[in-house]
Amino acid sequence: MYLLELSSRLFQLKKQWESFTRHRHCSQCRRTATIWRAIRQNPAGVDLRDRWYCSTECFEKAMAATLLALRPSRPKHTEVRHRIPLGLLMMSRGQLSHEQVQRALQSQRDAGRGRIGEWLEELGFSTEDQVIGALGVQWACPVFALDPKNVPGCAEMLPSRLLESLHIVPVHYASPTRTLYIGFSGDVDYAVLHAIEQIIGCRTEACLVRRSSLELILKQHRHNHQPFEIVFDQTSTEDEIARIVRGYASKLRAEDVRIVSCGDYLWLRLTGRKESMNLLFRKPIDNQPRTQNKVLTGAICERRASTTLEPPAFTTSYPTPDRRLLPPT
Repeated sequence: MYLLELSSRLFQLKKQWESFTRHRHCSQCRRTATIWRAIRQNPAGVDLRDRWYCSTECFEKAMAATLLALRPSRPKHTEVRHRIPLGLLMMSRGQLSHEQVQRALQSQRDAGRGRIGEWLEELGFSTEDQVIGALGVQWACPVFALDPKNVPGCAEMLPSRLLESLHIVPVHYASPTRTLYIGFSGDVDYAVLHAIEQIIGCRTEACLVRRSSLELILKQHRHNHQPFEIVFDQTSTEDEIARIVRGYASKLRAEDVRIVSCGDYLWLRLTGRKESMNLLFRKPIDNQPRTQNKVLTGAICERRASTTLEPPAFTTSYPTPDRRLLPPT
């Protein structure tokens, strides 16, 4: 009886493995996952952009090609044009006069900086709440009452360097619908929202928050002890970046790697069975020679801790990721 149950169990395991390997063809070398390869290497392999790679060697080659495809040819600055300008919208709501709008626009032109809403506040013609309310109408986004004294818990879901560089903050995460609400203090960047969706694996919605509250939240978030991310502010070639990512993926035994272009950085999230890690690489300069070979500078952001990392060999001792960096379930 025991042998019969054992035989039945082995048969079920064989069927499950055949079902698993049926769709596990390496996108680089076209080899199929086998039991022997599973014993010698990571059984799950590595997934990158919905493609599976059987080994770290194949993964590194695919990563280099992906990074090359993400290299920007030239920076694109697309300005969203609204049907009703902010000053005219606030005039229609009875919050400003024509003379006040003209004076704010003239001050903006003379200084050559700032946005019209900032000048309306600086000249005392409107309050911050009035400006953010008008921006909410412009962008058809809700205005979130952000408490500047408390950092939202969902802020841990994104790397702190991205929050500071993009001047955004997650304000609320709705578990039932897997929706993350991102707070902006000005223009809404939908490309950033899409990038976050690709990495986190949940929906994103934009909302508007007061600029002063956002700055206070980012300041507190910067000084609090938070899970680290590893930031490389100077990079050279895609091959070097791929080699570094391969080293961390090997150490973490990552099964899934996601990469997007987000703001000034290439954002990668490496996810293993129990742990996750964020890597941020500053985007290569457009006119930077690809043959350039410089030491990469890394900053391990555990708040107040920074160091310089050489391109890691695979025997390097890597930081241990924090479980709080795991994607939401």
